[in-house]
Order: sequence, then C-alpha cells, then structure tokens
Amino acid sequence: QQLLEYFGELSDEACQVCDYCLKQKKLLKGVITVEKLQKDILKKLAQAPLPPKELAIQLKPASRDMSLEAIRQLLDSGKILYGEDGKLMLKP
Repeated sequence: QQLLEYFGELSDEACQVCDYCLKQKKLLKGVITVEKLQKDILKKLAQAPLPPKELAIQLKPASRDMSLEAIRQLLDSGKILYGEDGKLMLKP
C-alpha cells in the first residue's frame, strides 16, 4: 500500500503478503481469541464461582498468557471480581 501510494495509486485493500499486513492479521487474530476467551470465562463463571487456577485448567486449549490477559481485562472492566473466598465470580 505504501509503495502504491508513493507512485500515486491508492488502494484500501491489504496485500496479506508483506510483514506489516501479516503482523496486523496476527494482532487481529489475538484480539478475536481474547474476546472468545472472555465469553468462555463468563459462561463458566455464570455456572459457579471458580478459583483462578481451576478456571485456567478449564481453559486449557488457550495459552496461559492469553487466558491471563482475558481475565485481567474482565477484572479491569468490572464484569468479574474476586469473592471473599478468592474465587472469581460474575459481578452481581
């Protein structure tokens, strides 16, 4: 896109081949995965409060870092919280 723009040709379509396009695609995939994990976490916590380690075990296909990021974002947004017993739960 940058080369085309330099030569006066404008295109809004990504080439999906260059390093920049591949990086953007990878970032988008990560965002989608974190959003899916958040939905899974909310479903599991709707059934019952869970300790963080147990929740991570139930999310086993996901990477540990991505699971932690999803939990952190949900905590920061106030959608989930820690109960007095240390378990994660949905905000009442």
